Amino acid sequence: MQNICPNCGANIKFLPTIQKCYCEYCGSKIDIGEFGFCENEINKKIEDKLKYDKYTCSACGANLIMDENTTITECVYCGGIQIVKERFIGELRPEALIPFKIDKNKFISIYKKFIKKKLLAPNEFRQNSKSNIKGLYVPFYIYTYDTNTYARGEAYHSGKKSYYKYFEFELNEKIRLPQDASLNLNDDITTSLEPFNYDELKEFNPAYLNGFWAEKGSEDLEKINEKAKRRAQNECEDNVKRAIYRDRYCGGKMNIKLKQLERKYVLLPIWLFNTEYKGKKY
Repeated sequence: MQNICPNCGANIKFLPTIQKCYCEYCGSKIDIGEFGFCENEINKKIEDKLKYDKYTCSACGANLIMDENTTITECVYCGGIQIVKERFIGELRPEALIPFKIDKNKFISIYKKFIKKKLLAPNEFRQNSKSNIKGLYVPFYIYTYDTNTYARGEAYHSGKKSYYKYFEFELNEKIRLPQDASLNLNDDITTSLEPFNYDELKEFNPAYLNGFWAEKGSEDLEKINEKAKRRAQNECEDNVKRAIYRDRYCGGKMNIKLKQLERKYVLLPIWLFNTEYKGKKY
């Protein structure tokens, strides 16, 4: 797995606009497949081939991953200057990722249109420096559950004649949902970014990370499992309420059974920037 241009040896970056790696020195455009990340070669070559490092920010504690050529960098969360030390290997390797689809300039254009409508937003949020804007791959686990929900109870029907009615039914469905593995991003923020398009998941290849940041999953896996389970249960409850159509759910008995079919560790792309306002980082 190379992180350099095969034609001239210079550093390369992954360009979302063309979905290829690009060499700014000689202008070469290289397909991701040319970097050959073969599953059957991982066990014997991963130590030599994966040339990415992780570091822990001494200021805020964020665990981040950078390419091997980075020695000093700025923390995407707090802006602190850090030194990269450890390798990106072994359990740090995701199974898949969704590559970035837009570049920084496109993101800035979208953000300017968004903030223009926020008439009361402080100027600090309108005049962000481009250096504060980072493309970050955030670690997630994608869970797939087989669910069975039995529900009975009472619902209020409103119409020309309003009345309470009894219902009883059973729902069987598969649910797929993401749960972030980052301690540095608030769960409410990552949930607000959903839904991601999982049809765009690609087999993990470190070449996608060139020119971007990637965070190592830092939250305890048992806690992540519990959060995902609660989300799946909540989704089952919501599906029951949707199933009674226009009627308002008034309560009753609900029994939810979950069977985890799959848990996949992936990286999902977000554009992130931090702004200081009245002494606080946002």
